[in-house]
Amino acid sequence: MFSKTLSLASILALSISASAFTTTCYSDSGDLKSLGTSKYESTELCNVACTDRGAAIAAVSGGNECWCGDEAPSEDSKADKEKCDTRCDGWPSSTCGGDGFWEVWEAKAQGPSTKPAPSGVRAEAFVA
Repeated sequence: MFSKTLSLASILALSISASAFTTTCYSDSGDLKSLGTSKYESTELCNVACTDRGAAIAAVSGGNECWCGDEAPSEDSKADKEKCDTRCDGWPSSTCGGDGFWEVWEAKAQGPSTKPAPSGVRAEAFVA
């Protein structure tokens, strides 16, 4: 079960710019699986959650939902970037997909966010 809280230290550790990822907008999630929603959602938080699970692909949708998987959705479901313009609940300067649209990228470890959280700090913020 995921914790419903995320410490300030963890949020600050996840503050890498969304520009660190090259994203593509899709109108279908394909075989990606939802991790649930988080009021702290950002592309970086989702990227960490997916890489921690060994997923090759990460995605965000609706401003607050993270998705992971091994393959991106089909090329046929690519959508205009403007469809993925919903601001991230946890990082409003970045976009996190759209209503019925998934902002998808190749999940990869990123700098300081891959370090373990300090003892007693839980970075699991998704509510299933």
